[in-house]
Amino acid sequence: MPVDTVAKLIPMAIAGRGWVTRTTGPGHYEAKIDRQKFWVAVDIAYTDRQVVITYLDSKNFGYRNGGGGMPTTIHGKYSSWTHKMASDIRKAILTYQVNSSAGFKASQNNSADDADE
Repeated sequence: MPVDTVAKLIPMAIAGRGWVTRTTGPGHYEAKIDRQKFWVAVDIAYTDRQVVITYLDSKNFGYRNGGGGMPTTIHGKYSSWTHKMASDIRKAILTYQVNSSAGFKASQNNSADDADE
C-alpha cells in the first residue's frame, strides 16, 4: 500500500476515539488524547509496510521509566488505549485494501460481462 494512503488512513482511523494527530516529520505523527485531568501522547511511525506506536509523554498517568533493571510502569489505560488505536489503524488499512481489491475485481467482471454480450 502506498505510504501516502497509510498517512491518510491513520488520522481518520483514530479520530473517533478522541485522538488528535499532527505531523511531526516524514512518516511520523504525534497523536494525543486529552481527558481533562490527564493526557497521553504517542509517536506513530509509519511506512508502506508497518505502523509502530511508541510512548512519548503523559500527565497523571503514573509513568515511571524502569532504570536499573526495573520494569517501566504506566497506568493500565495506556495499554488499553494504544491497543485500541493499533486495532483501529489495522481495521482501516484492511478495509481500504478489501474495498480497493473488490472495486478492482468488480470493474474487471463488468468489463468481461460486457465483452460477452
